[in-house]
Parts: sequence; structure tokens; C-alpha cells
Amino acid sequence: MVSLKNMVNEHYALEVGRKIHTTKQLNIKNGCFVGRFPPYGYLKSEADKHKLVPDPYASEIVCRMFEMAANGEGVSAIAEWLLANDVLPPKRYFNSIGMATEAEADCSIHWTKTVIYSLLKNRVYCGDMVQGKGRTKQYVATKVPESEWVITPNTHEPLVPRELFSKVQKRWEGNKELRAAYNKHGENIFRGKLFCGHCGYAMQIQRYKRGAGYKCTTRHTHAKEDCGHISISEIVLKETLLTMLRKQAEVFTDVLTTTSTQTGDTSELKSVQAELDRNSNFLKGLYESLISGDITDGEYREMKQSYEDKLTVLRERERNLREAARVLALESARKAKAVNSIGAVGGITDLTAEVINALIERILIFEDKHIEVAFKFADEMTGTPTNRRFVGERTSDGADELSRPGGSEFSEVREDDAEGKDNG
Repeated sequence: MVSLKNMVNEHYALEVGRKIHTTKQLNIKNGCFVGRFPPYGYLKSEADKHKLVPDPYASEIVCRMFEMAANGEGVSAIAEWLLANDVLPPKRYFNSIGMATEAEADCSIHWTKTVIYSLLKNRVYCGDMVQGKGRTKQYVATKVPESEWVITPNTHEPLVPRELFSKVQKRWEGNKELRAAYNKHGENIFRGKLFCGHCGYAMQIQRYKRGAGYKCTTRHTHAKEDCGHISISEIVLKETLLTMLRKQAEVFTDVLTTTSTQTGDTSELKSVQAELDRNSNFLKGLYESLISGDITDGEYREMKQSYEDKLTVLRERERNLREAARVLALESARKAKAVNSIGAVGGITDLTAEVINALIERILIFEDKHIEVAFKFADEMTGTPTNRRFVGERTSDGADELSRPGGSEFSEVREDDAEGKDNG
């Protein structure tokens, strides 16, 4: 009966989910807004939450941003203007008017180049509804190609004329060509892995004729006091990571090889099981002794309670021993698998995006020239501290020779006994 009820409830939940999805897709096709937050510069209409209306305050900010872009100002200049005029970024602004929670606002500290660029590229500001940019399936969000976006023209009041919007878009065409020219020198293999150890933002790739490097741009896109001069060349970063990977792989392989061969002692489990069988048989024989008159009724009750108590303790002990044996078996299998995986690290001669994604969780770069790396295979070792290495030395003029693309080879890689900083 319970199983039938569960099946009915599951079917009902699936049907409700399908109806919600169908209604949402229909609203999108009809040009109705279905998002949680409206685009910056708009509010949801009080009469119809699927309709956008201009925000009296934020719409003026958007218009000013488009005018600056049309007049030749770059996104960095626009970011500086927003900062100088104390303009809150979108999520923080929505929090200030009661639309977003504190937690949602915390992830949007500053106006970034990406946010400004996305805003200036959004057709919603010339009156067209643009939706369906992403899909979520089984809690995994994916981007949708621009050709598959659902665009419904003239659904709401525009904030900028189409002529002004088109003028701004033409400015980016040259940037696309420039970006394509840079990208032909190679992909950013550290995308999503390399972060500034001070402000936590992702470090941006900088391409030069002599090679590539990575730099924290927070002080340029936000305020100078928000971060320092954090940079490193790609050559130095790759060679240092290769050295760290090989050293860590050697250490982990030695320890894992030793621990993976350990097996649990099953003698105690066998002893407990034998004791369980013996007491169970004694308990079964008690009733026969009572019937035959060998023991009195009082003796029967007393002995029965005693054996039942023993069996309860023994069964609990058996469960604990079985669980410990299961955990040990899983741990041994996991560590044996880790030995095989880590063993391949020693043969790596160059870092690629695939290798980095497979072996490295996160890389932090600090101004005092040390690197913190969270290796994925470090999880196989309980209690392993964050791996920390210093890279290079400062030159006599105070500049870091290694942080510039085309600089000298790194002169030393030293281990630092200090504990890793938790930046997660």
C-alpha cells in the first residue's frame, strides 16, 4: 500500500513539473518575462509580474552607460564612473530595494567588465525580450547558443533608441577580431582554475608577442585599494606546477602504496559471530528446559532476559565490525585506484587543459610570490595540508622578473612550512 502511494505521489510530482515547464516555455514564446530578477534598469510591473517597466533610478544609469560607450568610452572607464558615483552593482541594488537577499547580494561586490559588457550587449534595453539563454537539467546549468535564444521584439518600453544600441554594438565588432587574433596563440588552459589569492577573483590571461601571462585586474576594474599587483607568466606557472605535481605524486604514491595493502583483522568479527550463535542456541533451549521442568518459571524469565541483553550487545558489535570492514575495503580500493592515477603524473611533460582539469582543483597566486594549489588527488590523503610553494625571487629593482612574459626561468622552488590559507 505504501509503495502504491509513493508511485502515485511521484507521478503527481512529475505531472506538476511538466505543467510548470510547459507554462514557462509558453510565456517565453509569448514574450512574457519569467526570470527571478528583471534586467538592471527595469522592474516587474505591479499589475503583471511578467511585464517589464522602467526603473526611474536605474534606467538613468543604463542610459548613461550606453551614451558613454557610444562616445568611445571603454568598459574600464564606465566601471570607474560607476565606482566614483557610488552606483551599486545589480544584485546589491536589488537588495537595497528589497528584491534580493543578503546572500544573493554578497556575490556581486563590484561592477565588473563582464557585467558591463553583457549589459551593453543586451537587446532588452531597446525593447526586445531576450530569454532562453540557458537550460538547467538535473541541477546542471548549460549555456544555449545565441541562435537558439528566444527573442520577442517590442514587448516593453525601451530605455535606449535602437540607433544608439546599434552604434554601441558596432564598437565591439573590432574587439571580436582582436580577441580572435589573440586566441589563435592558444587557449586559456587555466580557465576556471586560477584565482588571485587576495581578492579571490579569477586571474585574466594577458597575451603578448613573447608569450602569455596571468594578471589580477581587480585594482584596474574596481578600486586600487581592493587588490595588489598580482601576476605571473604562463611559462613560470606551468613549469612550477609540473614540478609540484611530480613531487606530490611521489609522496602520495609511497604513502598510498603502503596503506592500500593494509587489510582488516576479521578474527574479532568471527569471534563475535560464534558468540552470537552460541547464545542464540542457549536462548532457544531455555523454553525446552522450562517445559521439561529443569528450570522454574522465574529462572526462565531471568535467564531469557540475560541472554537477550547479551544478544543485543553482540548484534550491535557485529554491525559495527561489518561496517568497519566495509569502509576499510572501500578505502583500500579507492587508494589502489589513486595509486594507478597518480602513477601517470610522473610521465607528464606538458600541461594541457585536460591534465589540469583532471589533477588540479584550484590555484591561488599571491603578491609575495607564493602559489597555493589544491590537487584533486590530495583528497585520497586525509589531513593533507594545502600545497604551498614560493616561485622565483625579486630582482634588484624591486620588480618581479618572473611575473613578466618572456622573463627569466624560475630560479628556485622552495617549500614553505607555513599552513595553507583557506580561500575556498
